Amino acid sequence: MKNATQDITLYNYYLDPVTGYDTCQRLYIQGVSVFAQTKVEVSKDGLAAADVYTLRIPEAVPTARYVTPKQFQALEDKTGYFTLSEADKIVLGCAKEETPTPAQLESAYGNGTVLTITGVTDDRGKRAPHWKVTGK
Repeated sequence: MKNATQDITLYNYYLDPVTGYDTCQRLYIQGVSVFAQTKVEVSKDGLAAADVYTLRIPEAVPTARYVTPKQFQALEDKTGYFTLSEADKIVLGCAKEETPTPAQLESAYGNGTVLTITGVTDDRGKRAPHWKVTGK
């Protein structure tokens, strides 16, 4: 895939059935295309601008097997699996933390480096199979 040279760290958040607490699973992915764009919205309060990121993850690059968000939540052992679910977090680059809270990620990496997934499109049936992920 063209321009797929960036690295990301994906954090899939889920409720741990044993402890009853939210936790996450980390997956480092190399060879991702990242594109940033500033979007402006007009409201009664004026203009609001925000950076919106579009990431394309080639199907061949993740080292884990993709499952749908519903399937991911149902797995007892999530090792070796990942999903792309709205509200999960992506850090642009390599994040070393194994199970951080979203607030810890924001504190460690700051705004513009930590993205919240806002949409996912499965484009694996196309000529260059990939997942298209939007986030801000």
